[in-house]
Amino acid sequence: MGYCKEYIDWTNSDVEATFSIRDVSTSMIPGDSRDVSCEGIGFIRMIKADDGDLKLEFKDGSVSRFVDVKTIYLKNSI
Repeated sequence: MGYCKEYIDWTNSDVEATFSIRDVSTSMIPGDSRDVSCEGIGFIRMIKADDGDLKLEFKDGSVSRFVDVKTIYLKNSI
């Protein structure tokens, strides 16, 4: 597993990014999924819903909207 750039930006962690959620999601079309994972956030797959909404699937099988995950991290960093 690697770490995404967004996790590092949100937490100021001192780890090396192996990918960017933004870069991966930009190349996805609605209905697409990518098996990429972020150790820090804990997701194992990115899913672009039919309406274009980006979602993250976690190790426990739960799925959350990317914007909701981002909001939680940014709220906790204040």
